[in-house]
Amino acid sequence: MKKMKTKRKCLNEFGKWLKIELTEHDMKQRDLAELMGVTEVSVSRWITGDRIPGGEQMEWVLNHFGYHIEIVQN
Repeated sequence: MKKMKTKRKCLNEFGKWLKIELTEHDMKQRDLAELMGVTEVSVSRWITGDRIPGGEQMEWVLNHFGYHIEIVQN
């Protein structure tokens, strides 16, 4: 049960972050969708926390807004 709550929290946090980034870059969901070649529905689901982008899409979103994925291995 706790694992589901943690997953939902991560999805919601990503969505909040994405909404802020879109606002700060004066972009609409439609703009991001067109740049990425995905539907507006996909972007909307990311923002609401219903879904999260896959690996390559996530990397593209992060890079677009100036962030980078760093893989940490133990």
